[in-house]
Amino acid sequence: MDQPDQSPASDLFTTKISHLIPSFKDLVKTAERIEVLSYNGRYWTFCIGRLMIGLGGRRGPQLGHLQETLDWVFHNLGGHLRTLPGSLKVHEFEVGRDWFIWLASHLKVTKLDLQAGLVATLQVNREIVSLLSRPLESANNRWLMPDLESIKINAGNEDGRSKILEMVHARHSYIDEQGEGRTEVTVLKPFQEIWLRSGKIPVAKVLGPDLEFLTAVQKAGRGIKIWWEDVEWTGTECASCVGEVEGSA
Repeated sequence: MDQPDQSPASDLFTTKISHLIPSFKDLVKTAERIEVLSYNGRYWTFCIGRLMIGLGGRRGPQLGHLQETLDWVFHNLGGHLRTLPGSLKVHEFEVGRDWFIWLASHLKVTKLDLQAGLVATLQVNREIVSLLSRPLESANNRWLMPDLESIKINAGNEDGRSKILEMVHARHSYIDEQGEGRTEVTVLKPFQEIWLRSGKIPVAKVLGPDLEFLTAVQKAGRGIKIWWEDVEWTGTECASCVGEVEGSA
């Protein structure tokens, strides 16, 4: 679909396909999670069980198209799908914060994967991390993605690392406050794991991770499991990083 002014819900999901709804329901009946994938905001894929819905084109869909598509799925295929854990994977995310806030508010996201290499999208990712670092509405302490347990993100420069550490510290400090009996606040789940990448910075890959940074993240995350370039960090070093440094000597 490459006509951004058209609505996928009205143009594709019409009464003409009503007879297919039982088949669609059969495709999603064994779904255990909802997976949403996006490339630069122009191409979107929703995977629910064995059902796959794709939206996109040269200029990409509008936010309203995503809203109508998910509304159609939940209304016609089962409201229970709203409660499924979700995975959100975005590559070179270039759309505004409103998109992210909407997705974060309408899906039960437990896994978030932010891939970026371009300067512009790295900045967007930092803004997303900032959104996850504090309540969205301070009046009622509503946090984005309260069920988030796993995050993958680039941490190739000092600014990016600083914001990641701030996010982990802020969320886990808030979780500590929950444990002190503050029942009126949003319940946050602690991070179980964080996957860090150096991005497109070859020097960072050769030198290995910033051990001081990883130690700080682990402390802020109360023992969170950390992965650096897809290898688990054990608390002092990661095996692949040692190999890379020795090989470059």
